[in-house]
Amino acid sequence: MKILHCPRNIASNGWILSREQRKLGLISDVMVYLDHSITRGSDYSLHLERYSMKSIKYTMAFILTSIFLFKALFKYDLFHFHYSSFFPFQIDLPIIKLFNKKIIFLFSGCDVRLNCPHPICKKNYYKKLRLIRNAKKYGNAIVVYNPDLLDFVDTAVYFPYAIPLNSWKPSKTSKKSNDVIKILHAPSDRFIKGTEYVIKAINQLKQEGFNVELILLEKIPHDKVKSYYEDADIVVDQLIIGWYGAFAAESMALGKPVCCYIRDDLWKYAKGCPIINVNKENLAERLKTLIKSKSLRNKLGKEGMKYVKKMHDSKKINKMFVELYKGSI
Repeated sequence: MKILHCPRNIASNGWILSREQRKLGLISDVMVYLDHSITRGSDYSLHLERYSMKSIKYTMAFILTSIFLFKALFKYDLFHFHYSSFFPFQIDLPIIKLFNKKIIFLFSGCDVRLNCPHPICKKNYYKKLRLIRNAKKYGNAIVVYNPDLLDFVDTAVYFPYAIPLNSWKPSKTSKKSNDVIKILHAPSDRFIKGTEYVIKAINQLKQEGFNVELILLEKIPHDKVKSYYEDADIVVDQLIIGWYGAFAAESMALGKPVCCYIRDDLWKYAKGCPIINVNKENLAERLKTLIKSKSLRNKLGKEGMKYVKKMHDSKKINKMFVELYKGSI
């Protein structure tokens, strides 16, 4: 089986899966439009970051993507799309099906989240509807990495985030009892992650005399983020959407206690998950409990490592995808 993950490598999802698939003896490559230091690598890049003028960039994107797709149609059996297909309006999907190729879609967030309050998401509402409609029409299967997305893509199946556990082994460093408590928050988008409420909660704790420090992790290359994770005492994920992301799963893999807002109706997908369920109103109070109790932080950290090993091991998740591929062929 020859697999192509494309045309984006969101949160390194394509790279993680393709490397696991290669271990199974499959041909699996990653293609992206442009190089991005925030995520892991790729096998093919169109390097569209070289073109600054929009008119030139769009022209070159069309030319280079067309050439790449033509070659890919003769090389790969299955196209695993992350976010969307190659061209706007998914006009390439009928061509790919004409060549009798199989198509898998993986959605991981606001690519298809129709109720996101972000202004950009609201603006792209009908674009998302069209993407969902075309994915249903041409896709052999649709997978979502966040169970809330099942509200919008009813034919999809939910898979947990794939985390390469060998890359996320727990930290062995220890801290003195009088050290500052470092609270880590890594917003890919401050609005969607509720960052303003995290900052507000930390400021409140400081005013009340708690020795805390907020570490905001933004636009840091993927190969440098682990050191920040390891240095944290507590991790805060998102406070708006209602589910945890890869950031939370990676933090749990390192033995860190995690706070995040989980919707009540989605807990059935997180059985045994030790995440502290918080919201923008009670975050400060929940953080106080963790700050005061090192034993509780250690307990949640150990439970998190067990949970990630059970639910997010990239080897297990990849096997789920390969079985899905086989069912689609």
